[in-house]
Order: sequence, then C-alpha cells, then structure tokens
Amino acid sequence: MAGYTIKQITIQNFKYIPSNRPLTVPFKASNIVILSGQNGYGKTTLFDAVELLFCGDIKHFYDNLLNRGSESIGILANDPAEDIDISAIIDTPDKEKVHIKRRFLKDRGYESQVFWNEKEITQDQLFQLLKTNYNMFNIGTYISQSESLDFLQNKYKNRKDQVSSLLENPEIIKKIELLKTVQAQIKSRSDKEVAALTTVKNAANDQVMRLENQVKNIEASTTLAGENKRLFPDREYDFDLVRLDSGKTYGELVLPLKQLESFVRNYEEYLKNIRNAHAEKLLGVSINIYMALFYTSQITILKEKATIIEMASKSKHLLGKLKQREWNFEQAVFNAVGVTEVIVQEIKILLQEKQNEQQKLTESDRVVLSLINTRQSLIDQFNNATQQGTIEKEVCPLCGTKFAEINEAFAETEKILKRVHEDAIQRSNEIEDKLVKLFNMHVIPLIELFLVDNHNLIELNDYLSSCKNLFTDQLIQDLKRLGIDSFSSRLIEAEFNDDEFKTAFTALQNKIKQNQQPPKVVLSEAQIELFKSIHYNYYHNQPPIHSGEQFQAKRQYIAQSYMNEFSLKLSEARRNNENAEFALQQYIDKSSELQESIKTLVKKYEDSYKEYQSLLADAIRVPLMIFSGKIIQNYPLGLGIKAIIRTNQLVFETSDKEGVDAYNILSTGQLNGLAIAILLSVRNVYGYPDGLDIIMIDDPLQTIDEISAISLADLLTQQNIGQIILSTHEDQKARLLRFKFQQADLSVCEHNMQQIYFSAVQ
Repeated sequence: MAGYTIKQITIQNFKYIPSNRPLTVPFKASNIVILSGQNGYGKTTLFDAVELLFCGDIKHFYDNLLNRGSESIGILANDPAEDIDISAIIDTPDKEKVHIKRRFLKDRGYESQVFWNEKEITQDQLFQLLKTNYNMFNIGTYISQSESLDFLQNKYKNRKDQVSSLLENPEIIKKIELLKTVQAQIKSRSDKEVAALTTVKNAANDQVMRLENQVKNIEASTTLAGENKRLFPDREYDFDLVRLDSGKTYGELVLPLKQLESFVRNYEEYLKNIRNAHAEKLLGVSINIYMALFYTSQITILKEKATIIEMASKSKHLLGKLKQREWNFEQAVFNAVGVTEVIVQEIKILLQEKQNEQQKLTESDRVVLSLINTRQSLIDQFNNATQQGTIEKEVCPLCGTKFAEINEAFAETEKILKRVHEDAIQRSNEIEDKLVKLFNMHVIPLIELFLVDNHNLIELNDYLSSCKNLFTDQLIQDLKRLGIDSFSSRLIEAEFNDDEFKTAFTALQNKIKQNQQPPKVVLSEAQIELFKSIHYNYYHNQPPIHSGEQFQAKRQYIAQSYMNEFSLKLSEARRNNENAEFALQQYIDKSSELQESIKTLVKKYEDSYKEYQSLLADAIRVPLMIFSGKIIQNYPLGLGIKAIIRTNQLVFETSDKEGVDAYNILSTGQLNGLAIAILLSVRNVYGYPDGLDIIMIDDPLQTIDEISAISLADLLTQQNIGQIILSTHEDQKARLLRFKFQQADLSVCEHNMQQIYFSAVQ
C-alpha cells in the first residue's frame, strides 16, 4: 500500500516563476518523476518548492549572510510585493486526494501559513499527518544537490542524534524531563531551607560569641568589689539607676563611666590644652582687629564726627583744585568752612558770567586764555618752589634762561599774550581777576583754617581707616577667658600715637604667650571635643566633683550585676546554637540523600534512553552494508560500509580501516553513493508505508560512474517506494533511469525543465 505521493504541484511568485502566471507541474502519482535538462533551468527550484511545501523552510538557505540582521525567504519572491504560494494535490493511502497549500505572507515578513484541504494547521500537525519530521525529511527523504554530503560531515555524536530522533519516544523524554524538574525543585527548596537554617545557626553562633566577648570583658572588671553609690543625684543616667536596664549591653552602660573617669583624671591637662588652643587662636587674630579694640573710644569719636570728616575730605580736594585756579562751586563745603552768603552769591554770579563770556570766544581766544591761566598756575608753583629753596630764583622754569628780574619777565610776557587778543579776552580776564581775588581773600583762607582745626581728626581717620568698621566683641570675650579685661588707648578723644599701640600690642602678645603651658598629655581633637561635652553636660563647665576611683567602683558594681545575668544567657545561647547546628546537619543529610536518589533515577532513565537510541541507530547497519555495497560497485577493498554504533557516536567505517570514518577515505562519487545508501537504509527501516512515501534526489548521478549508476537504477526499482523524484542534467542517464523503471513495469513521468523554464518566463 502506497503512502502519500504528489499528483501535481503548483508554484506562484517563486524565483523565476511570476505571481500572475503560476506554474503547474504534473507528477501523475508516477513511481518515478525524472527532471531532465541542463543546469540552470529550474530543477533545484522544483525541489526547493517541494521542501518548502512540506517543511516550511529550505535546508540550504542561509539567512545569516548579512553583517547585521538576517535575510528571509522573501528574497526568493519573484515580485517582493506579493505573497509566495506553493500548493500540491496529494494522493493518500486511501486513494483520496488532499490539497496542501503553503503561503508566505509578505505583510508579515514572509511568515508561513499551511493549509490541509483549506483548513489552517500547524507544522507539527502536518508532520503528524504525513508521519514524518525534519530529521526524517533531511536524512530519509531528500538529498539536495548542495547538501548531499551534509549528514556525513556532521560530528559522530550529531549523526547518532539525528538518526535516533527519527523515532522519538516522547514518553521516555517526558519522564526524564519530569524527573529533572522534580530534581531542580527539590534542590531549589533544599537550598532555601538550608539558607534559612544556616541563618538561624549563624544568628545563634553570633549570639554565643557576643555573650562570650561580653563575659570576657566583664571578667576583667570584677577583680574588686563594686559600689552602687549614686554619682549624680540631680540627673537620671542609665549607669546610675537602682535597677539597671537589661536591654542595654554592659559595654553601652559602662562607656560613659570610662569617659567620665578619663575626663576626671585628665582634667588639668584638658584645661591646659583648652588654654593653649585658646591662646593660639588669639595669636592668630588679625592685628587690625586688635587695633580696632585698642582705639575703641577714638573710633567712636570718628563715627560721631563722620559728617565733619566727610566735609574735611571734600574741602581738601576742593582746595587742591582752587590752588590750580580750577574754580568750583561747592555749596556744602562753603557752608562748612563759614563762607558768607554774600560771597557765595557773588562767586556764583561771576562763574556764570565767565561761562557766558567763554562761549563767545573763538577757538584761538580760548587757547590764549587757557595759556594765560595755566602760566599763572605754573608761576605760583614756581614761587612756592623758590621759597622752599628747591630751585634757583632767577632761572625761567620753562626755558632755563637766567634773568636779573624774573618777575618782570613774567609780567612782560603776560602783557604780550593779552595784547594778541586784547578785545576778545579782556572781559574774561576781568572776571578771572575778580574770581582770584574773591577765592584768595574769602574762601581759600577759610578752607585752610577749617583743615587746620580738624587736622588731628583727619589724621586719625586716615590711620584707622582699615579697622574702624571691624567687630571686636568676640576678641573681647576671648581675652576675658584668659583673664585680660582691657586693651585700650590712654589718649583722649581724637588723639593717637602709633608708638603707643605698637608697645601695647607687643606687651599683650607676650601676655597671651605666657598663658601657654606645655601639656604632659597631648589630647587628640576627638578627646578634647568629648571632654568639652562632658564638662558642659555633666559639670556645667565647673570643676568635676568626682574622683576616678568612684567611677571605677561603679563600673565594678555593674560588671557584677551583668555577670550573673550573662552566665544564664550564655548557657541558653550555647544550647540554641547546638540545636541549630544539629537541625541544619540533619536537614542537609536528608536532602542530600533525596537528591542523590533522584539523580540516580534520572541517570537510569537517561542510560536507558541512550541504549534505546543505540538500538535505533543499530537498525540501519545491515541495510546500509547491503545498499552501499550495491551502489559502490567499484570500491576495491570491500562490498559495503559498516555502521559502528557507540554510546554517543555513529561512525561509518570501511572494511580495511577500523576506527577511521569513511568520509576521509572515499572519493566524492563514492561519498554520494554512501549518502544515497544511508537515505535508502533510513527510509527502509524507519519510513512509514502509509506516511510520506517519496524520496527526492537532486542530480544523484553527476559524480557516480556508469557501473554505479546502473546499480543505483536497479536498486531504486526494487525499493517499493511510492514515488521517486530524480533530476539529472545528462540525457544518457535520464534514458537509463526511464529504461530501468519501464523494464520493472513502473510508471514514469519525465519533464524537460528547459522547456518548462522558457514557457514560464516568456
């Protein structure tokens, strides 16, 4: 009874076949379908279509050729905008016809859909209906032209796995997987339980160690009898309570006592450290702050007379300009120095008239007028210099010429300048003369008198300008802590004496240094900060009222109280630790025993499954020896190839070289013959007569000699295979196959693929 065979196949939008003209190739359910024609006319295309129809994939299609990403079957579409469709009419074992269709959807990235009589099914369901699988199709159904030696190139282990998987035993596999799942769950639960018990054991052990350390520390403090005398009656401290807090450790309770004892024993050294640090701080204070403190009363006066000082500064600035004949009107200064209102108004009027007259002057007139004013200023400076004896009296300050009467020369020069533009500048000169007279008689003398009267105030302000706004409160407090109550000038009001401050400052620095004493014990910053806190919190910055022995006696009392309690706790903790260790070890032993049992059971099932696989692989040994001997007729060293089955290996050996795989010895033609022999052996042993009853060999005779070709043709006619699909590019071998099958009274269907190709592309 024949199984499933192909009656006809229809291909659409695949490789050279367009989407609008599907190609239908009838097989007529013939015993052999011969695809003849030269290479390149679509023989392999037809094989690929059949493989896609049944498997949904092409074994020799490599999708990882791109550097990034992967290619899909879609690149084989004739029109990338359309789906790929492959369908076939199949004859069933019951002589009924089934329609199988495979579609690759371009809108879903060429995802595959398969239909059985228009009903969509899965790939696994299709394999179940055809009673085959991927490995059976690749080893026992189809040898492609490009992958004819693929199975032989596999490692020994992979060969055996592929053959063994032809007949899967899902029940054994399911049991093994179930046992492994149970094994993993038991291990996971065991690990969690062990971790939890270990945590309990570690906690118990830590408790024992903590109590042992506390007992060890306490034992060192119980050498003398203790005393429970209240140390601080006015405050409640944990170490001073009648009933000690059992929630606190011994170390927590006695730590303050140790700190207090250390403070009391080092109190004098603590004071030295504090005094030294304080003195060092004072020595680092800026001299300007000391100056601000020293001249506190003088600075107070400066602040009280800030308005006068401001006017004096403005007056001094104005006086400099007036002596350069730069006439400025400063009402506030005039009022401060006592210039009368009449003079102020007269100056104001003259300055306005001068401005008006200058606006009437030409540019050259302004230059001459400016020159005259500048000459006068220069002459005034020259006269001052000669009076002081700085320069010679009768020598011109401009050209250096010596004159008998230098003043007459100055006057003569001024007359010449005035005559050049006499009309234009006469009025301006008259106004300038009036201004000179007014300022020299009624303003400048008053400003000079004002500056003389406030000379000491101005000088003091300049001297204390860098310190008069500095704060001195902190410095006063720091000096008092060293017993220094005052640091101030003895001069009165706005007087000052630079030497007085220098002498007083040096004396103060020496006095501060005298407060520094080298300590016998150098305390760290942390100790000093701790002692400061104790001094403030326990003794309110007063001298301590306790001795070190009192704190030691209190510690010994606490140690005795804790010792009794800790002895009981330690005994209980040790029992808990022993119980935790026993429980952990007992669980580990039971868990290990259970896991080992499961492991042994899994191994037995796996060993049985390996033995089952070896039996499956062993089943092809005899037919392989016979078929390979018939096909490889010209092999000079033996008739057939042996299949050697080991635990995890499938080796093909020749009769003369044991332990060496035939792949490395036989020629390419002989290896092709061996590949066909393996296909026939696998199909003969594991194929289902009522399943997919076809074999496909793409150009099997291209490397096989004439004798082997005849032997293969005879062998194929004897296999009782429902349908054989063969391709060849040699007309002679096509005729041989046709003759042999017709001679065996088997139906033959032959297609010239070159003619089919041209009909499809035209």
